[in-house]
Amino acid sequence: MSDLPKLIQLFEPPPEQKVLPGQPDHYVGVYCVGSHITIVTKQPPGFAFPKVELWRPVFDCELPAEMSAADDGRYFAIWFTGIPSERGRYGCCVREARVTDIAKAMEGRDLRADERVW
Repeated sequence: MSDLPKLIQLFEPPPEQKVLPGQPDHYVGVYCVGSHITIVTKQPPGFAFPKVELWRPVFDCELPAEMSAADDGRYFAIWFTGIPSERGRYGCCVREARVTDIAKAMEGRDLRADERVW
């Protein structure tokens, strides 16, 4: 078992993250190195399922050292400024986001990996 904290221990998603295409804003999400950023756009109260989007990142800023040295498939909770695109198809993602600044990044492990029973 990894000694990294679970991603859900690193942050709690805001109740809502407004997505205005073409407009820069601050976001919190989970970056899977080499793949996508998962963004919770709305977290309804109670037991309702959150609204989640996968964004394909385009980094227009320098990556923190721990992220640039990480292998594909590792996970980071990131606090960033980004400019999301209109909805569309970007591989497995529904938007592309130009990441212009990363304020904070913390590596964690995927909760689903801990739940697997073999």
